[in-house]
Amino acid sequence: MSMDIDPVVDVSFPLSGTTIPADHGYLLYAAISGRAPVLHENARAGVHPIGGRPSGGRRLALTPASRLTLRLPAALIPEALDLAGTELAIDGGMLPRQPCPRFHAALDRIVPYA
Repeated sequence: MSMDIDPVVDVSFPLSGTTIPADHGYLLYAAISGRAPVLHENARAGVHPIGGRPSGGRRLALTPASRLTLRLPAALIPEALDLAGTELAIDGGMLPRQPCPRFHAALDRIVPYA
């Protein structure tokens, strides 16, 4: 039995900046969609929340461990890499991403029981 595997990968970019809103999901997704519309158009592409340290006023302080992580089909890696080195305005907090993303991929194959 032949099965096509369409791998999904996480592409993680280190961040620099100061603070972002604690509830940044929509703002982040909108900013990424504006820079890379193909990621918005693909139903399998997603954005993980950015981690940080609570800093009061419903904001998160970015830390050295803060990452922008995109989960997407492997075919969209080139579009994700185009985001490297750009800046996203998230409620006044600029997030310039360094141009050396890290990749993590887990390929799981489920074979139907016959």
